[in-house]
Amino acid sequence: MRLLVILLTLTLPSMMMAEPAANRTCRIIFLKAPADAPTRLQLFDGVQSQEVELPRMNFSPVVQISAATNTIFMLDRAITDAKLLPVGSPQVAIGQQVKDFYLLVSPDPKNQIIPIRLQVVDASPQKFAKGHMMWFNLSENLVSGKIGSQVLKMAPGTKKLLDPPSNQLGEYGVLLNFQMKGEEKLYPLTQTRWRHDPESRAVIFIIKEPGSRTPRVMGFPDSRVPAK
Repeated sequence: MRLLVILLTLTLPSMMMAEPAANRTCRIIFLKAPADAPTRLQLFDGVQSQEVELPRMNFSPVVQISAATNTIFMLDRAITDAKLLPVGSPQVAIGQQVKDFYLLVSPDPKNQIIPIRLQVVDASPQKFAKGHMMWFNLSENLVSGKIGSQVLKMAPGTKKLLDPPSNQLGEYGVLLNFQMKGEEKLYPLTQTRWRHDPESRAVIFIIKEPGSRTPRVMGFPDSRVPAK
């Protein structure tokens, strides 16, 4: 059985982010970024530009977004007026009810301004509570198994919210299998133990691994302490 290295440590102090007092917040991650992709860009929310990080193996620090905006843009330079927006700049709409979200960045070679695509995922507390898990299957495989006390079954290209895998702080078992497209046979993906923190949310991505038939599992905690 191939045992994948799981990047999921839900209680690392270094991952505890101070949550700014703001009407709308987000954290950013750049999935499957090419080697030459930018690591920082300017996020324009219609009011101001701010430089943001585009981490590959972690979420960015918490970013404050104007509550007055319904659309955000990524730019390679700061601007102070929406009239200066380059035509075709990567952009994404934000629902008015969304107060906290994840901004998923992915490659888009068709965009001639900046070759990226943006996706907003609602992470408002009433939608995604502490202790819960948010799974994304971005692979071409059906993935199934047991996550602590929870059963997981995900078709390719789907998202799933999972209840807490345990009712207490501590380790829990993880057993995942996958199926090749057009096959019924189950192949082992990983069998390991993760650590559950009831005060932290966890976001898990299952992605296609270049050069391998086995998908990759990447997990990131989202632990925040209220700003004082």
